[in-house]
Amino acid sequence: MARFGSILFLIIFVGGCASAQKILPLATTIPPEATVEEVLIATSRQPSDGPLVIFNGERSSELNFADIAVSIPSNRQPGSIAYPGKKPDPLRQFVPVRVQTGIDRGEFLSRLNARLVALPKSQRVVFMFIHGFNTDFAEGIYRQVQFRHDFDVPGVAVNFSWPSAGRTRLYLYDRDSAEFARRSLVETLGIITASKARSIFIIGHSMGALLTMEALRETSLRGDKSVLSRLKTLILAAPDIDIDVFGEQIREIHPRPENFAIFISSKDRALKISKRLRGGHPRVGEEADVDYLRRMGIQVLDLSEQGGSFDRINHSTFATSPALIAMARSGSLARKSLINEDAVGTAIATVGDSLRRHIYLPATASQD
Repeated sequence: MARFGSILFLIIFVGGCASAQKILPLATTIPPEATVEEVLIATSRQPSDGPLVIFNGERSSELNFADIAVSIPSNRQPGSIAYPGKKPDPLRQFVPVRVQTGIDRGEFLSRLNARLVALPKSQRVVFMFIHGFNTDFAEGIYRQVQFRHDFDVPGVAVNFSWPSAGRTRLYLYDRDSAEFARRSLVETLGIITASKARSIFIIGHSMGALLTMEALRETSLRGDKSVLSRLKTLILAAPDIDIDVFGEQIREIHPRPENFAIFISSKDRALKISKRLRGGHPRVGEEADVDYLRRMGIQVLDLSEQGGSFDRINHSTFATSPALIAMARSGSLARKSLINEDAVGTAIATVGDSLRRHIYLPATASQD
């Protein structure tokens, strides 16, 4: 009965924050001042019959690939996303200008390599984003291009889209889908490792952080060092991971990323509900043991005081926080080591004490 009450609470509370499915309507023209961001997609979702949805929340046992370009309007607040309707307005909204599906593995790798070699060697990085719970296909794409644009992330964007149903009441379906997608994510990481990328930068958000850690753990247990040695930066944003499970995951991942950071918030309402569904057992992103994480060589950014107007439940603060965006634009987040104390110190001086007091550098680089 208690579990039923928790699930009912999830539906009522989080359901009030739900929104309509996001779509990908093509724009025929865009204003010259707009910025266009390109994203290569690998997904374990099934193709959709709806031309504006592209991929749905059903599970696919085979990887599907796509290539999408999105126009970002120039007149917008950093951290915000204005989603398009069926009649998109490129002056105000994020709008796709190219959507190509039916790409096979070879073409995906070819396009990835072409974009990498067009960059200076120092910027031949794959920026990979793995979305969280209650995220449809289009929403995950829009979030990555917003983050890449606002945080000035270098390299080539790759989006791994796992089959979230995009509905709050299907939390448990999403949890199973994240587990289902592990093999596909491992496969995608293998493709990227075979590319001309010098390094890989991954952000795993929410339940996507759980999927990320499980994929890295499986890769490590297989003895595949090529993927893990190429992974230089890993950020887990609001990770919806049981604290004890995370301890087992981190102990089995070797080598660990050189730059490893976790973004947490005690005010994350989505993670509070996740904890309640599990009988009160804490989640890493909401109630982490900061000292434990620091001893594991992980940097912790506490974003509890960084909530913004674009995130009512404080679950996407990693992408919407004005202070964090200012930190990135100063150069340290996108271009320098997350655990380089001098770089971080210089950056946070520009955004004041609100963030400075809540950055916890690793106590040790040991992986014991």
